[in-house]
Amino acid sequence: LPNPLPPSAVAAMAEGKVSQQQVIEEVQKLDKERQGLMNKIAELDQEIKEHNLVIEAVKDMEPGRRCFRMVGGVLVERTVAEVKPSVETNKGQIEQIVMKLREQLDEKTNTLNQLVEKYGLNKPQNAQQSQQDPAKSSTGVLV
Repeated sequence: LPNPLPPSAVAAMAEGKVSQQQVIEEVQKLDKERQGLMNKIAELDQEIKEHNLVIEAVKDMEPGRRCFRMVGGVLVERTVAEVKPSVETNKGQIEQIVMKLREQLDEKTNTLNQLVEKYGLNKPQNAQQSQQDPAKSSTGVLV
């Protein structure tokens, strides 16, 4: 995958000449991309489950039996012998896409974690303050 940052931004980050705002924007961008990848993976996992249901439903049927399949929004009549191999092939292709998306998700997660660790992000200031002076921290009780 190509680096999402322009070369000048990558060089600036490597040299430490980047503002806190730029780092935060990059972290937010990466997080948004990760969220999109997770949504797509979930969607494709659901499609795999649907393909498995179809494969399971037609596995014991006669090969010459009629069945219907949606192709590009059009319902077409086929036989089980024609549909079963194509459904299995499609399922395999979807599984390969999911594997590639998971790899991309892992890469983005690693990049995100590196940025968070390098620039010390996600450290709430409230936690730092309570560690410095525990007597000032108030505890609330709900009744």
